[in-house]
Amino acid sequence: MNIITALILSLFVFDAHAFFKDGNLLVLKMREFEKAIKSDPSANYQDAVEYRSYVIGIFDSLSLRKRICFKNVQTGQIAEVVAKYLNDNPAKRSEPAYYLVEQSLLIAFPCRK
Repeated sequence: MNIITALILSLFVFDAHAFFKDGNLLVLKMREFEKAIKSDPSANYQDAVEYRSYVIGIFDSLSLRKRICFKNVQTGQIAEVVAKYLNDNPAKRSEPAYYLVEQSLLIAFPCRK
């Protein structure tokens, strides 16, 4: 097998998606975010930043598609809104992480018609 064939086949073997599989995995990152905003020295800041970045990415996607509406909202506030939803709905954590973030943002930042 030549190198080009091996590289092409490797594209199908590795999971190249940059997302959390479900809400349970997202909650693990969220817990580190909660520690970080309280300046807990045991916080894993890499996980906290991954959580916040993931949430903000979905927020940006929804706002560009005009599915959410907001004024003067801060990135920390957005991450905390999602954290509250995840904490208040533990039974839903087996659902896809994207869906949970999306639902929390649609509820928190609805567009008035």
